[in-house]
Amino acid sequence: MKKSNIIFVITIVLLLSLAILFVTKYQIFSSGEIRDYNAILTELKNGDLIFRKGRSLESFAVCLVDEEKDFSHVGLVVLRAGKPFVIHAVPSESDGEDFIKLERVEAFLSTEKASAFAVYRPEFKTEIRNQVSEIALQFYQSKYTFDYAYDLKSESKLYCTELIFKAFREAGVELSGIHPSTVDFGFVQKQIILPAAFLKNPSFTRINYN
Repeated sequence: MKKSNIIFVITIVLLLSLAILFVTKYQIFSSGEIRDYNAILTELKNGDLIFRKGRSLESFAVCLVDEEKDFSHVGLVVLRAGKPFVIHAVPSESDGEDFIKLERVEAFLSTEKASAFAVYRPEFKTEIRNQVSEIALQFYQSKYTFDYAYDLKSESKLYCTELIFKAFREAGVELSGIHPSTVDFGFVQKQIILPAAFLKNPSFTRINYN
C-alpha cells in the first residue's frame, strides 16, 4: 500500500474514533433522568436560581467548556399568585421570536429538556430577592430577546446567566466573584458568564439534590 493511502486510512480511523467518542460522551451526558421535583415546588422563593442539565447538543457544548460540567442552563424563579415560574433566556425552540421566556417549573424541567436540576438560593434579604424577581419580570414584559452575540454591554438582549447577573445588579447587588470566562468558538473568542460562576459563588446555597 502506498504511503499516501496509509496516511488516508489512519486519518479516517482517527476521525471515526473521535466521532464515536463524541457520540458516546453525548449519550452519557443526555441519559440522566429527573426522579422527582414536586417536593421542591412548595419550597421555591422569589430570586431562587434553578439550574438544569439539558439534553440538546447545545447543552452538551456548554458543559464541554464549563469547568463544573454539571448544568448547562439556568433560570430565575418568580412567584405569581403563589405559584413558581421560571424566567430564562434561551434560543428559540421554534421559528418564533427569541423572547425571554416565562414558564412553569414543570415545563422548564420537562423530560424533553432536562436530565438533572438543582436549586440555589441567594443569601440576601427577602426584599432584595423580591426586587430581583421583579426586575427579571420586567425583562420579560419588555420583550427582551436572546443575546446571540453574548455581549454583556447589550441593553435589550440577554443570555441565561447575563439575565440573572443584570437582574441582581439592577437591584443594587454586585455579585463579587461573578466574572466572564473566555470561551473559544473556533473562529472567535467570547467573554461569557458560565453557569459554574453562580454554582461556586458563596452568595448562593444549594437547597436540593437530584
